[in-house]
Amino acid sequence: MLLAACALSYFVAKGFADGALRSHEKTVCVHQWVVNKETEEAQKRKCKGDEIPKCTDEEWLESIAARGWPRSDDETLVLQDVGCSDKATDVISFGEARAGPSYFSWTSSFLNWLGISLTVAVAASLALYGIVRAIGWVIGGFAAS
Repeated sequence: MLLAACALSYFVAKGFADGALRSHEKTVCVHQWVVNKETEEAQKRKCKGDEIPKCTDEEWLESIAARGWPRSDDETLVLQDVGCSDKATDVISFGEARAGPSYFSWTSSFLNWLGISLTVAVAASLALYGIVRAIGWVIGGFAAS
């Protein structure tokens, strides 16, 4: 039982880590889309800047309001609309897309999930062992009398 639970824990942890990686990749994609759109808008408005023309916050907000972009960081972007997902249910807040993804490590995510799933596997195995031992004591008690 314990060996089977440990093997299952590996696959569960791998599945969760792979899901986290896919989510991270979608966030990177939509962040790049927002950055590209911001650069396009800045160039269209001929904003002043150093290397890349950058708008002031007011100019940028005016440009996105004119193009129908989300006006606040709380509004959502559908990832399918920007080409970053094939599911209509994948959404992200505009603020999160603009800020960009944080650092992601698949190995770290995998090890975290593996630790959690192994803990559950060991606890379930010990509980099952305890139940079997208790049943054995009860049956052994009746057989002795």
